[in-house]
Amino acid sequence: MGQGFHQQEARASSCEWRDLCFNTDAGTFQYFVKDRAQVYELGGGTNTANRQKRGLKPRMRKNGKLGRARGFLPPSMKVSLLPASTFHGDTPFSEEFWMPEVVQGEIPEDAIYNPAPVAVLMMQYNGHNFGHVLFDEMFPWFSLLDMFGYANHSDSVLLDYQNFNMTYPHHLSRQDYRDHTILPPDNTCAKFRRSQATGISYNDQDLGEGQETPMMDQDEISNMENILRVCDLLANSTADLISQRTPAPRRIFPGDPELDGQNKLVCFDRLLAGIGLLTEHCTDESGHGNDPDAYMVDDEEFPVYCNAGRGPQFWRFRQHSMRMLGVGEGARCGGENILQVLMNVRAGGNLDRFTAESVAAWHSVAAEIAGRIRPHRVKTIEPSTLSLRE
Repeated sequence: MGQGFHQQEARASSCEWRDLCFNTDAGTFQYFVKDRAQVYELGGGTNTANRQKRGLKPRMRKNGKLGRARGFLPPSMKVSLLPASTFHGDTPFSEEFWMPEVVQGEIPEDAIYNPAPVAVLMMQYNGHNFGHVLFDEMFPWFSLLDMFGYANHSDSVLLDYQNFNMTYPHHLSRQDYRDHTILPPDNTCAKFRRSQATGISYNDQDLGEGQETPMMDQDEISNMENILRVCDLLANSTADLISQRTPAPRRIFPGDPELDGQNKLVCFDRLLAGIGLLTEHCTDESGHGNDPDAYMVDDEEFPVYCNAGRGPQFWRFRQHSMRMLGVGEGARCGGENILQVLMNVRAGGNLDRFTAESVAAWHSVAAEIAGRIRPHRVKTIEPSTLSLRE
Protein backbone atom coordinates (compact mmCIF):
# COMPACT_ATOMS: atom_id res chain seq x y z
CA MET A 1 0.00 0.00 0.00
CA GLY A 2 1.26 3.52 -0.78
CA GLN A 3 3.93 2.80 -3.35
CA GLY A 4 4.95 5.74 -5.53
CA PHE A 5 7.02 3.71 -8.04
CA HIS A 6 10.16 5.80 -7.64
CA GLN A 7 13.53 4.90 -6.18
CA GLN A 8 12.47 5.80 -2.64
CA GLU A 9 9.11 4.04 -2.73
CA ALA A 10 9.96 1.99 0.37
CA ARG A 11 9.65 5.18 2.40
CA ALA A 12 6.00 5.41 1.33
CA SER A 13 5.14 1.71 1.49
CA SER A 14 3.19 -0.17 4.15
CA CYS A 15 2.52 -3.91 4.22
CA GLU A 16 0.36 -6.41 6.06
CA TRP A 17 1.87 -9.85 6.63
CA ARG A 18 -0.18 -12.90 7.62
CA ASP A 19 1.43 -15.69 9.68
CA LEU A 20 4.84 -14.03 9.77
CA CYS A 21 7.33 -15.68 12.14
CA PHE A 22 10.53 -14.62 13.87
CA ASN A 23 13.15 -17.37 13.90
CA THR A 24 15.17 -16.96 17.08
CA ASP A 25 17.95 -19.24 15.81
CA ALA A 26 18.37 -17.38 12.52
CA GLY A 27 17.66 -13.97 14.07
CA THR A 28 15.29 -12.83 11.33
CA PHE A 29 11.62 -12.68 10.32
CA GLN A 30 10.56 -15.42 7.92
CA TYR A 31 7.59 -15.90 5.62
CA PHE A 32 6.91 -19.58 4.92
CA VAL A 33 5.70 -20.91 1.57
CA LYS A 34 4.88 -24.54 0.92
CA ASP A 35 6.94 -25.46 -2.12
CA ARG A 36 10.21 -24.54 -3.81
CA ALA A 37 8.53 -23.14 -6.93
CA GLN A 38 6.83 -20.44 -4.87
CA VAL A 39 10.20 -19.36 -3.49
CA TYR A 40 11.48 -18.89 -7.04
CA GLU A 41 8.27 -17.13 -8.11
CA LEU A 42 8.59 -14.60 -5.27
CA GLY A 43 11.90 -13.39 -6.61
CA GLY A 44 14.60 -16.02 -6.57
CA GLY A 45 16.45 -17.22 -3.54
CA THR A 46 19.68 -17.82 -1.74
CA ASN A 47 21.58 -21.06 -1.55
CA THR A 48 19.87 -23.77 -3.63
CA ALA A 49 17.63 -21.38 -5.57
CA ASN A 50 20.47 -19.20 -6.81
CA ARG A 51 22.60 -22.19 -7.73
CA GLN A 52 19.80 -23.62 -9.87
CA LYS A 53 19.27 -20.28 -11.61
CA ARG A 54 22.99 -20.17 -12.47
CA GLY A 55 22.84 -23.69 -13.91
CA LEU A 56 24.77 -25.25 -11.00
CA LYS A 57 23.83 -28.40 -9.21
CA PRO A 58 21.92 -27.70 -5.99
CA ARG A 59 23.69 -28.28 -2.69
CA MET A 60 22.59 -31.48 -1.04
CA ARG A 61 22.26 -32.35 2.63
CA LYS A 62 24.20 -35.31 4.01
CA ASN A 63 21.04 -37.40 3.72
CA GLY A 64 20.97 -36.73 -0.02
CA LYS A 65 17.94 -34.39 0.10
CA LEU A 66 17.77 -30.86 -1.25
CA GLY A 67 18.45 -28.05 1.20
CA ARG A 68 15.64 -25.67 2.09
CA ALA A 69 15.25 -22.80 -0.38
CA ARG A 70 15.37 -19.27 1.04
CA GLY A 71 14.25 -16.43 -1.15
CA PHE A 72 15.04 -12.78 -1.69
CA LEU A 73 11.76 -10.89 -1.91
CA PRO A 74 11.19 -8.28 -4.65
CA PRO A 75 12.07 -4.65 -3.81
CA SER A 76 8.38 -3.70 -3.72
CA MET A 77 8.13 -5.57 -0.40
CA LYS A 78 10.56 -3.22 1.38
CA VAL A 79 9.30 -0.80 4.02
CA SER A 80 10.78 1.75 6.41
CA LEU A 81 10.63 1.06 10.16
CA LEU A 82 11.48 4.66 11.11
CA PRO A 83 10.42 8.13 9.90
CA ALA A 84 11.71 8.54 6.35
CA SER A 85 13.37 11.86 7.17
CA THR A 86 17.03 12.36 8.03
CA PHE A 87 15.94 14.95 10.69
CA HIS A 88 18.11 15.60 13.79
CA GLY A 89 21.20 14.40 11.94
CA ASP A 90 21.71 11.58 9.52
CA THR A 91 19.70 8.54 10.59
CA PRO A 92 20.90 5.19 9.17
CA PHE A 93 17.33 4.17 8.39
CA SER A 94 16.57 7.18 6.20
CA GLU A 95 17.48 5.15 3.13
CA GLU A 96 17.78 1.65 4.61
CA PHE A 97 14.74 -0.57 4.60
CA TRP A 98 13.45 -3.82 6.04
CA MET A 99 11.64 -6.87 4.74
CA PRO A 100 11.42 -10.50 5.85
CA GLU A 101 12.87 -13.39 3.91
CA VAL A 102 10.80 -16.13 2.31
CA VAL A 103 11.53 -19.71 3.37
CA GLN A 104 10.39 -22.96 1.84
CA GLY A 105 8.27 -25.12 4.14
CA GLU A 106 5.30 -24.99 6.48
CA ILE A 107 5.16 -23.28 9.85
CA PRO A 108 6.17 -25.91 12.42
CA GLU A 109 3.44 -27.17 14.73
CA ASP A 110 5.41 -26.15 17.84
CA ALA A 111 5.60 -22.48 16.76
CA ILE A 112 4.34 -20.07 19.43
CA TYR A 113 1.76 -17.49 18.29
CA ASN A 114 1.59 -14.09 19.94
CA PRO A 115 -1.90 -13.67 21.51
CA ALA A 116 -2.48 -10.20 20.03
CA PRO A 117 -4.72 -10.27 16.94
CA VAL A 118 -2.52 -7.68 15.22
CA ALA A 119 1.08 -6.50 15.73
CA VAL A 120 2.91 -3.42 14.42
CA LEU A 121 6.66 -3.63 13.78
CA MET A 122 8.56 -0.35 14.02
CA MET A 123 11.52 1.30 15.72
CA GLN A 124 11.22 3.80 18.55
CA TYR A 125 12.88 7.09 17.66
CA ASN A 126 13.56 9.68 20.37
CA GLY A 127 11.50 7.69 22.86
CA HIS A 128 12.54 10.08 25.64
CA ASN A 129 10.66 12.97 24.00
CA PHE A 130 6.89 12.89 24.47
CA GLY A 131 6.23 14.74 21.22
CA HIS A 132 8.13 12.12 19.25
CA VAL A 133 6.49 9.28 21.17
CA LEU A 134 3.03 10.67 20.46
CA PHE A 135 3.42 11.62 16.79
CA ASP A 136 6.40 9.59 15.49
CA GLU A 137 5.41 6.40 17.29
CA MET A 138 1.81 6.25 18.54
CA PHE A 139 0.26 8.16 15.64
CA PRO A 140 1.94 6.06 12.88
CA TRP A 141 1.11 2.92 14.90
CA PHE A 142 -2.57 3.94 14.81
CA SER A 143 -2.31 5.03 11.16
CA LEU A 144 -1.24 1.51 10.14
CA LEU A 145 -4.16 0.00 12.05
CA ASP A 146 -6.50 2.55 10.50
CA MET A 147 -5.25 1.97 6.94
CA PHE A 148 -5.63 -1.79 7.12
CA GLY A 149 -9.02 -1.80 8.89
CA TYR A 150 -7.97 -2.62 12.47
CA ALA A 151 -8.54 0.76 14.14
CA ASN A 152 -11.36 -0.60 16.32
CA HIS A 153 -9.19 -3.30 17.87
CA SER A 154 -8.71 -2.84 21.60
CA ASP A 155 -5.81 -5.29 21.72
CA SER A 156 -2.64 -5.03 19.66
CA VAL A 157 1.09 -5.11 20.29
CA LEU A 158 3.71 -2.59 19.21
CA LEU A 159 7.06 -4.28 18.58
CA ASP A 160 10.07 -2.00 19.09
CA TYR A 161 12.42 -3.94 16.84
CA GLN A 162 15.98 -4.39 18.10
CA ASN A 163 17.42 -6.03 14.95
CA PHE A 164 19.79 -3.48 13.45
CA ASN A 165 21.53 -5.54 10.78
CA MET A 166 20.41 -3.77 7.62
CA THR A 167 22.00 -6.31 5.28
CA TYR A 168 19.13 -8.42 3.98
CA PRO A 169 17.93 -10.84 5.24
CA HIS A 170 18.87 -9.20 8.53
CA HIS A 171 20.46 -12.14 10.32
CA LEU A 172 21.81 -11.46 13.80
CA SER A 173 23.05 -14.15 16.14
CA ARG A 174 22.12 -14.27 19.80
CA GLN A 175 25.64 -13.09 20.61
CA ASP A 176 25.16 -10.13 18.26
CA TYR A 177 22.05 -9.17 20.23
CA ARG A 178 23.82 -9.56 23.55
CA ASP A 179 26.88 -7.56 22.49
CA HIS A 180 24.97 -5.16 20.23
CA THR A 181 27.82 -5.34 17.76
CA ILE A 182 25.51 -3.75 15.19
CA LEU A 183 25.26 -0.06 16.01
CA PRO A 184 21.61 0.98 16.57
CA PRO A 185 20.28 4.10 14.82
CA ASP A 186 21.04 7.41 16.48
CA ASN A 187 18.59 8.92 19.00
CA THR A 188 16.83 5.62 19.67
CA CYS A 189 16.15 4.25 23.14
CA ALA A 190 17.69 0.99 21.90
CA LYS A 191 21.02 2.73 21.36
CA PHE A 192 21.11 3.77 25.01
CA ARG A 193 20.02 0.28 26.10
CA ARG A 194 23.00 -1.06 24.16
CA SER A 195 25.30 1.21 26.16
CA GLN A 196 23.61 0.23 29.41
CA ALA A 197 24.23 -3.45 28.66
CA THR A 198 27.80 -3.11 27.40
CA GLY A 199 29.23 0.08 28.91
CA ILE A 200 30.18 1.23 25.39
CA SER A 201 29.75 4.93 24.68
CA TYR A 202 26.61 5.83 22.75
CA ASN A 203 28.66 8.53 20.99
CA ASP A 204 31.03 6.04 19.35
CA GLN A 205 31.46 5.92 15.59
CA ASP A 206 32.98 3.32 13.28
CA LEU A 207 36.34 2.47 14.78
CA GLY A 208 39.48 2.12 12.74
CA GLU A 209 41.71 -0.91 13.00
CA GLY A 210 43.57 -1.01 16.29
CA GLN A 211 41.39 1.63 17.99
CA GLU A 212 39.99 0.79 21.39
CA THR A 213 36.24 0.72 21.94
CA PRO A 214 35.31 3.93 23.80
CA MET A 215 33.55 3.30 27.11
CA MET A 216 31.07 5.69 28.76
CA ASP A 217 32.34 8.29 31.18
CA GLN A 218 30.36 9.27 34.27
CA ASP A 219 28.56 12.16 32.57
CA GLU A 220 27.42 9.85 29.76
CA ILE A 221 26.23 7.27 32.28
CA SER A 222 24.16 9.86 34.14
CA ASN A 223 22.65 11.16 30.90
CA MET A 224 21.93 7.60 29.71
CA GLU A 225 20.18 6.70 32.96
CA ASN A 226 18.02 9.82 32.76
CA ILE A 227 17.09 9.16 29.13
CA LEU A 228 16.24 5.49 29.71
CA ARG A 229 14.14 6.41 32.74
CA VAL A 230 12.03 8.67 30.53
CA CYS A 231 11.99 6.07 27.71
CA ASP A 232 10.46 3.55 30.11
CA LEU A 233 8.10 6.12 31.64
CA LEU A 234 6.67 7.16 28.27
CA ALA A 235 6.48 3.60 26.95
CA ASN A 236 4.55 2.52 30.03
CA SER A 237 2.29 5.57 30.09
CA THR A 238 1.18 5.06 26.47
CA ALA A 239 0.60 1.31 26.82
CA ASP A 240 -3.13 1.86 27.45
CA LEU A 241 -3.52 3.25 23.92
CA ILE A 242 -2.29 -0.05 22.46
CA SER A 243 -4.03 -2.73 24.48
CA GLN A 244 -6.53 -3.12 27.29
CA ARG A 245 -4.88 -6.36 28.38
CA THR A 246 -3.36 -6.50 31.87
CA PRO A 247 -0.43 -6.42 32.02
CA ALA A 248 0.03 -4.55 28.77
CA PRO A 249 2.11 -6.36 26.11
CA ARG A 250 5.83 -5.61 26.27
CA ARG A 251 7.37 -3.65 23.41
CA ILE A 252 11.04 -4.57 23.09
CA PHE A 253 11.43 -7.28 20.47
CA PRO A 254 13.15 -9.67 20.42
CA GLY A 255 13.41 -9.85 24.20
CA ASP A 256 14.68 -12.39 26.68
CA PRO A 257 12.11 -15.14 25.88
CA GLU A 258 13.28 -15.11 22.26
CA LEU A 259 16.99 -14.60 22.88
CA ASP A 260 17.14 -17.25 25.60
CA GLY A 261 15.72 -19.83 23.22
CA GLN A 262 12.49 -20.38 25.15
CA ASN A 263 10.55 -20.01 21.92
CA LYS A 264 12.36 -21.05 18.73
CA LEU A 265 9.71 -19.64 16.40
CA VAL A 266 7.45 -16.75 17.42
CA CYS A 267 4.64 -16.03 14.94
CA PHE A 268 2.09 -13.27 14.46
CA ASP A 269 -1.34 -13.75 12.95
CA ARG A 270 -1.21 -10.28 11.40
CA LEU A 271 1.84 -8.03 11.35
CA LEU A 272 1.87 -4.51 9.90
CA ALA A 273 5.02 -2.56 8.99
CA GLY A 274 6.01 0.59 7.10
CA ILE A 275 5.72 3.97 8.88
CA GLY A 276 8.12 6.06 6.74
CA LEU A 277 5.62 8.72 5.63
CA LEU A 278 3.03 8.05 8.34
CA THR A 279 4.94 9.86 11.09
CA GLU A 280 4.49 13.52 11.91
CA HIS A 281 8.07 14.24 10.82
CA CYS A 282 7.86 11.95 7.77
CA THR A 283 10.38 13.59 5.39
CA ASP A 284 10.44 17.22 6.52
CA GLU A 285 13.80 17.11 8.36
CA SER A 286 12.41 18.59 11.60
CA GLY A 287 10.48 21.32 9.77
CA HIS A 288 7.10 20.02 11.00
CA GLY A 289 5.70 20.68 7.54
CA ASN A 290 7.35 24.07 7.00
CA ASP A 291 10.25 22.82 4.91
CA PRO A 292 9.07 20.06 2.58
CA ASP A 293 11.44 17.34 1.51
CA ALA A 294 11.59 16.27 -2.12
CA TYR A 295 12.30 13.15 -4.09
CA MET A 296 13.98 13.14 -7.47
CA VAL A 297 12.63 11.61 -10.68
CA ASP A 298 14.72 12.09 -13.82
CA ASP A 299 16.59 15.02 -12.21
CA GLU A 300 13.31 16.76 -11.38
CA GLU A 301 12.29 17.51 -7.79
CA PHE A 302 8.83 16.63 -6.52
CA PRO A 303 8.05 18.11 -3.06
CA VAL A 304 6.61 15.88 -0.35
CA TYR A 305 4.37 17.84 2.02
CA CYS A 306 4.14 15.99 5.31
CA ASN A 307 0.69 14.94 6.45
CA ALA A 308 -1.20 16.93 3.81
CA GLY A 309 -4.84 15.82 3.85
CA ARG A 310 -4.48 13.65 6.97
CA GLY A 311 -6.70 15.76 9.22
CA PRO A 312 -9.45 13.09 9.44
CA GLN A 313 -6.88 10.48 10.47
CA PHE A 314 -5.50 12.74 13.19
CA TRP A 315 -9.08 13.13 14.45
CA ARG A 316 -9.65 9.37 14.44
CA PHE A 317 -6.42 8.97 16.41
CA ARG A 318 -7.79 11.42 18.98
CA GLN A 319 -11.10 9.54 19.16
CA HIS A 320 -9.31 6.20 19.53
CA SER A 321 -7.08 7.58 22.32
CA MET A 322 -10.04 8.95 24.25
CA ARG A 323 -11.93 5.67 23.91
CA MET A 324 -8.99 3.58 25.10
CA LEU A 325 -8.40 5.92 28.05
CA GLY A 326 -12.07 6.08 29.00
CA VAL A 327 -12.35 9.81 28.42
CA GLY A 328 -15.83 10.74 27.21
CA GLU A 329 -16.82 13.44 24.75
CA GLY A 330 -18.53 15.23 27.66
CA ALA A 331 -15.17 16.39 29.04
CA ARG A 332 -15.04 20.17 28.78
CA CYS A 333 -12.97 23.00 30.22
CA GLY A 334 -14.73 24.85 33.08
CA GLY A 335 -15.77 28.48 33.09
CA GLU A 336 -18.30 29.89 30.64
CA ASN A 337 -16.64 32.26 28.16
CA ILE A 338 -13.37 31.89 30.06
CA LEU A 339 -10.51 30.39 28.09
CA GLN A 340 -7.62 28.48 29.58
CA VAL A 341 -4.27 28.62 27.83
CA LEU A 342 -2.02 25.64 28.50
CA MET A 343 1.73 26.15 28.17
CA ASN A 344 3.88 23.06 27.85
CA VAL A 345 7.04 23.42 29.94
CA ARG A 346 9.65 20.80 29.16
CA ALA A 347 11.93 19.81 32.02
CA GLY A 348 15.20 17.93 31.73
CA GLY A 349 18.25 16.94 33.74
CA ASN A 350 21.41 18.89 34.44
CA LEU A 351 22.97 17.64 31.20
CA ASP A 352 19.87 18.52 29.16
CA ARG A 353 19.21 21.91 27.57
CA PHE A 354 15.89 22.02 29.49
CA THR A 355 17.48 22.83 32.86
CA ALA A 356 15.83 24.23 35.99
CA GLU A 357 16.79 27.74 34.86
CA SER A 358 15.02 27.20 31.53
CA VAL A 359 11.93 25.80 33.27
CA ALA A 360 11.76 28.82 35.60
CA ALA A 361 12.01 31.17 32.62
CA TRP A 362 9.00 29.55 30.93
CA HIS A 363 6.92 29.79 34.12
CA SER A 364 7.84 33.47 34.28
CA VAL A 365 6.69 33.98 30.66
CA ALA A 366 3.38 32.30 31.54
CA ALA A 367 2.83 34.64 34.48
CA GLU A 368 3.46 37.67 32.26
CA ILE A 369 1.00 36.44 29.60
CA ALA A 370 -1.61 35.75 32.27
CA GLY A 371 -1.48 39.38 33.36
CA ARG A 372 -2.15 40.54 29.81
CA ILE A 373 -5.12 38.34 28.92
CA ARG A 374 -7.29 38.49 32.05
CA PRO A 375 -9.96 37.22 32.70
CA HIS A 376 -8.65 34.28 30.69
CA ARG A 377 -6.35 31.93 32.55
CA VAL A 378 -2.86 30.61 31.81
CA LYS A 379 -1.68 27.31 33.22
CA THR A 380 1.76 25.79 32.84
CA ILE A 381 2.08 22.03 32.67
CA GLU A 382 5.07 19.72 32.77
CA PRO A 383 4.02 16.58 30.82
CA SER A 384 6.49 14.40 32.72
CA THR A 385 4.42 14.93 35.87
CA LEU A 386 1.08 13.96 34.29
CA SER A 387 -0.59 10.67 33.52
CA LEU A 388 -1.47 10.06 29.87
CA ARG A 389 -5.19 10.40 30.72
CA GLU A 390 -4.52 13.86 32.18
